Amino acid sequence: MGAGLQIALKNLNISALGFHPHSLRHSQVALLLQENIPIYDIAKRLGHSTTRTTEQTYAYEFKKHRDLMNQKINDALDKSLKK
Repeated sequence: MGAGLQIALKNLNISALGFHPHSLRHSQVALLLQENIPIYDIAKRLGHSTTRTTEQTYAYEFKKHRDLMNQKINDALDKSLKK
């Protein structure tokens, strides 16, 4: 599958050094987190037996998501204080 993906990217004139099929799983996790899909559902979709496996494997994606959520919370609190 990796070779097929590289051929498809080349045919589309897309330069993606280091991109491999597993990269699609990382992208999927990022997209699902952006849509606030619960971690349980993400873990099941990826075939992980526990959410802990998902959190450990994609820790950086969860950190980015937590940072974004914390910023939204801070913005909401700041907005409510200005009223």
